[in-house]
Amino acid sequence: MKHCISTIGIVWSCVACCLAANVACAQSEVRQPATHALKLRVIEGEWGGSQLQDIQKTCQSAGMELWKHFPGRKLHPIIIGRSRNGPITWYDRLPSGEYQIRLDSQSNLWAQFSFQFAHELCHVLCCYSDDKHPNKWFEESLCEVASLFVMRRMAETWKTSPPYANWKGYSPHLKEYADDRIEKVHLPPDTSLAEWYAENAKKMNEEGSQRDKQRIVAAALLPLLEAEPSHWEAVGYLNAGNRFPNQSFADYLADWEYFAPAQHKPFVRKIVAMFGLAP
Repeated sequence: MKHCISTIGIVWSCVACCLAANVACAQSEVRQPATHALKLRVIEGEWGGSQLQDIQKTCQSAGMELWKHFPGRKLHPIIIGRSRNGPITWYDRLPSGEYQIRLDSQSNLWAQFSFQFAHELCHVLCCYSDDKHPNKWFEESLCEVASLFVMRRMAETWKTSPPYANWKGYSPHLKEYADDRIEKVHLPPDTSLAEWYAENAKKMNEEGSQRDKQRIVAAALLPLLEAEPSHWEAVGYLNAGNRFPNQSFADYLADWEYFAPAQHKPFVRKIVAMFGLAP
C-alpha cells in the first residue's frame, strides 16, 4: 500500500509540474510592457528573388496584427527560414530559445507570406507542444482563424501604413486572399456549428489533418475574434492544461476556460456553446 501511495504521489507531482510549466508558457516567458517588439529574423534560403528585408517587414506587419493583443507577453526571437514541404513551426527550439518557423512561399507573394506566418505564429502563441492528443485539430482551426483575421486587418492597415509607401495598392489583395478562402469553405445552409460538429466530431478527433474541416470551423469562429480581438490573448492558455491521448474535446475546452484569465472566460464559454458542449 505504501508503494501505491508513493507512486500516486509521484504521478500527481509530475502532473502538477506539467501544469505549472504550461501555465508559465501562457503567462509568457518574461513579462514586459505591451509596446515591446516582436523579434523576427529571416535567414537565407531559396526565396525566389524575394529580398530578406521585404520578407521580414511583411511578416512583422502580419505578426503585429496578432501580437498587439498579447499585452505583457514576451517571446524569444523567431527565426524564419524556407521550407519546400509546406509551412511549419518546429517543436525543437535553438539552444538560446529562438523559435523556428519555416514558410513555403517565394517570389514576392506577400499575401501568402503573411497568411502562412500568421498561422505559424499562432501555434507559438498557443504554447504548442508535441503532446499526443485528439484535439490538435482545434488549435489548427484557431491558427487558420489567425491567418484570416490577420489578412483582413492588414488590408486596413496597409491602406495607410504599409511596410513601404508604394505597397498601399496591395491592400485589397490581402482581403481578397482571405475572403476567397472563406467563400470556399463554410457551414452547410441552415446548419449550426454545433450540428455540424456532432456529425463530424469522430473524424475530427481521429484524423487531425482534415484541413477543409478545420477551415469550416475557422470561418465560423472568425466573427467572434473580429468583434472582440482582445480575446486573442486567451489562446495563450489553450494548452495550459494537461493533455491526454483520450481526452474529450469538452474536457479540453473546460481546461482552457479554467486556466484562461477571468476577462477571457466568457469568450471561451461562447465557443463551448457554439459547439453545443455547454453544461
